[in-house]
Order: sequence, then C-alpha cells, then structure tokens
Amino acid sequence: MWNHRGNPVVAFKVNDHVNWFLKQLEENPLFLQDKVVQYFKNNSHKLTLIMSPVDNFEAEQQAKEKQLLESTIANLSDEEKVKIYNDGLELAKHQESNDASCLPSLQIGDVVRIAEETPLKFTSLDSVNVQLCEQPTNEVVYFKALVDIASIAEEDIMLLPLFCSIITQMGAGKRNYKEFDQEVNLKTGGLDVSFHVSDNPSVQDKFDMGIYFSSYCLEKNVSDMFSLWKDVFCDVQLKDKERLSQLIKMTAAELAQGIAYRGHIYSMTKANSSLNVSSNIKEKASGLSQILYMKKLAELDNYDEVLEKLKQLSSMLLQRSTMRCAINATPGALSSAFVSLDSFVNDVPQYPIVSSSKQIESSCHLTDKKTHFVLPFSVNYVGQSILTIPYCHRDFASLKVASELLSRKYLHHQIREKGGAYGGGAKLGKGGQFMFYSYRDPNVSKTLDSFAAGIEWLIQTNHSDQDINEAKLGVFREIDAPVPPGSKGSLFFKEGISHEMKQELRDRVFSCTKEDLVDAAQKYLQNSTLTGTALIGPENQITKSETSDWKVLAE
Repeated sequence: MWNHRGNPVVAFKVNDHVNWFLKQLEENPLFLQDKVVQYFKNNSHKLTLIMSPVDNFEAEQQAKEKQLLESTIANLSDEEKVKIYNDGLELAKHQESNDASCLPSLQIGDVVRIAEETPLKFTSLDSVNVQLCEQPTNEVVYFKALVDIASIAEEDIMLLPLFCSIITQMGAGKRNYKEFDQEVNLKTGGLDVSFHVSDNPSVQDKFDMGIYFSSYCLEKNVSDMFSLWKDVFCDVQLKDKERLSQLIKMTAAELAQGIAYRGHIYSMTKANSSLNVSSNIKEKASGLSQILYMKKLAELDNYDEVLEKLKQLSSMLLQRSTMRCAINATPGALSSAFVSLDSFVNDVPQYPIVSSSKQIESSCHLTDKKTHFVLPFSVNYVGQSILTIPYCHRDFASLKVASELLSRKYLHHQIREKGGAYGGGAKLGKGGQFMFYSYRDPNVSKTLDSFAAGIEWLIQTNHSDQDINEAKLGVFREIDAPVPPGSKGSLFFKEGISHEMKQELRDRVFSCTKEDLVDAAQKYLQNSTLTGTALIGPENQITKSETSDWKVLAE
C-alpha cells in the first residue's frame, strides 16, 4: 500500500471493508464470480512459465564448479596463493577463540525455579475419560481426542497416515467432499486427524499408539463442530475412487518435495528406527519408508483394495471403546461445550476391542543399523542416534544439558563452521533417543567422525560454569517455550507427562553439574552398542564399497 501511495490507515478499517463487501454481494450475488472473470479469465497481463527437468543437471553443475575452481586457481599468482593460505590459517585460529563476554546475556538466575501449573479437571462420559481446562481462549473452544489403537496389526501401520489424512477429505454424512469441506471452513478452524505414538515417560520400550483428532471453533459453533465430527465417526463416505486417487497422488508429491527441507529429520527418524519398536513404528508412519510407500500407492492403477482396507480401518478405529477427550475453553463456555461433547460421545459407536493376531512387539524386527538412501542431491543429511533413558530417569536432565552443550560448543563449530554444512547439532528426544544430525552437508565421514569425537569432547573437556549455564538456558528455552491457551494441558493429554514430572526435570536441570554431564556421557553415550546411523544423499565410496557395512537403498 505504501508503494502505491495509499493511505495505510484505511487498511485497518476492517469493518468498513466487510460491510462494503456484504453490500456488493447483496446487490450482485455473482460479485465474486465476476471478479474471477475480470482478473483471471479475461486478464491479458499474464506470464506462462514452463520448467523442464534436465536428467544430468547435478553432473553438469559439478563439472561447471570444478572447471571454475581450476580456472580460478590457474590464474592465481604464487603471492596470491600464499596469501589465501595464510588467511585460512588466520581464520582457523580465530574460530578457535571466540569471546562473547562483551555481549548482553540472560543469566541462569533469571529463570524461575517453579514452573506455572496448568489447572486440569477430570471427569468421564460413560466409558470415555475427559480432561477439562479453563483458559482465556478469546471465545474459542478447542477439542482434542485420542483413540488408542494398541490392537492394530503391524501390516496396517503403513496405511494409517493415509487414513488419517483422507478421512476428513472424502465427504461425510449427507455431504460430498466439497460440501463437507465448505461446512468445515464455515464453522471451524479445520478438522485435523493424525497418527500419534508417544513413549512412556517412565518405562523404557513402553509406548502408546493412537489416532489424534483436534479442532477448534467459536463458542457459538460448538454444536456444529461436534456434528461434523459425528458425521466423520458415524458416516464417512469412503466411496469416491477418483477422489482417493487424487488425494494419494497429492500426498505422495508433497512428501517427496519435502525431503530437501526436512532431510535431517528423516535421517534422524531412520537412525532411531533400529533402536526400539516405537521408533521403528514412527519411521514407518512418518519417515522415508512412508514416502516410498506412498510413492508405490500413487503408481497404482486400481485403488479397490486400498479403499476396502480404509473402510475396514474406519469401522475398527472410528469408535469410542478406547477414546479419551479434552476441551479447552473459557469458564463460561466449558459447560455448554461439555454438553455438546456428551451428545457427540453418545452418538459415536462402541465396539468390543479385538486384539491383533500379529502383535507388533514380537513381529517388528529392528535391523539396518546403517542405512544410506541414495537420492539425487548434491549434499548430504546425516543422522545418528543412541538409545539412552526415558524422560523421568534422574540422568535425563544431564543428557538434555549435554545435548545443548555439544551442539553449541562443539558440533556447530565442527560441522557448520569448519565442515561447510548448513547446520548440525544434537538433541534428546522424550523417549531417550540421543540424536546427532547435519543439514545440507558436503561431508559424510568427517561428520560421523565429529559425532564420535563430540562424545569424547564432552567427557574430556574441562567445561566452564558459563558454558554449562548457557547450555541450561538452551534447555529452558525449549521447556519454557510459550504454550497458547488452546494447547494448555496437551503434554499430559498426549504424552502422559504431568506437571510433577516437568518440575522434577526442571529441578534436575538447575542442579546439573559438570561431573553429572561427564558421568552421563560415559554411562550412556560412550561405546554404546544401541546406535543407529542413516544417510540421505548422493552415492559415495564410503557406503558402496565391498567392505562397507551400510545398507544402500536407491530409488
């Protein structure tokens, strides 16, 4: 608006614009259609851009870079070469000594010791447990539900993410998918369904699986929101093969395009998958295995079998036998939302729980300790994971601080500054997976060496109190991240992590010492046999040699 000499204050008069728009619609019901014709269909000011792929693009780019490098070096004088070499030595010396003491900083004493507790109330509707949370949600009601699916068969896990993504996009009740989508957008902020796996915070190798449902709406639309959910649970329309084919192809394309941006996450997920059953399931549902599975589905000519399987999953999962719910709302709206939830729960069918004849725990084989996914990238995404201890273990806080210290003081320096990667670091998952990663990395062996050397650095370096306190601040930045009112209580609802567990972790982070860090690193990281490694990137001599212990997968 500034660039076109407009008055910026006019843009803030939202009500005037809305009233004008409503007046235009009243005078001309086809107002929007006319604008589409005017600005899109009959608009001659347009540009058509066609992009065509080149099969040997990467090879050509590498050849150009090599030629450029050789020509640049050939034109350098001896004096210029010496200067460049000396500048490199000076840079390396400067990188070894960085003094940030002159910068303003947050101190560990500025962090509050006692975390604020979110008040939660618990009740039940028939056999369905309900969590209630009064929050200043600005007249918005937030609904969450989890349906436990521990009895699911292993062969169905790969199909669950697709089931979750399409279940609200196929139509439900008396509405086709277009009408249903329009009603959802009119009455709510969207109906979201996802596959959820959470590690037990106290017991290693114990986990929960479920289908997670969530939505929110204005207080006046609560009954309409639950009516839409009722249609999904009781009368989802899994009939339109053409629509299913369209959704599968769209999902497969989106997943494939996201590898370049989320490669480090996929590599860590794959590295985790060889450590325990829950991580293996997560990789199947949200890792590269899922991308390859969706790619195969997208190439099918007939979806009769897939559609039939989705119908079976629908009848098995969309019921309340293993459901629990949560509502966040203002105190004045909580009671009316609870009444609407009661009506919804009574309408949802209830079936007896049937255990799978094929138990996941016994049939899920943990293999492939080292995996290389060969993809046509010019850079690598490296992930390595070590299985340690669960969230409530007394040493979890020490490993949490260690991951921050390792990332800030060693891995960033080695992998990004020296190695030339876009990023790298370490993090600790709630299930005890201690993960190393690098992002858009030109190296493989150097990075893996840095991961191993980082553990020795943790143990052998005399870490200063300032470095440890900075690492603690990094931990508090994560665990004290702002939580919006609609998400308060979600950590307990989804992960089973109570306020007492969070406060205990907090106390242990505050009391963590240098000796605790060294002891935890020696106990759980040094010489660990529970390690998985994954690489996403181009072919290399390290993984494809005859003596290599890597499993190489090419697509």
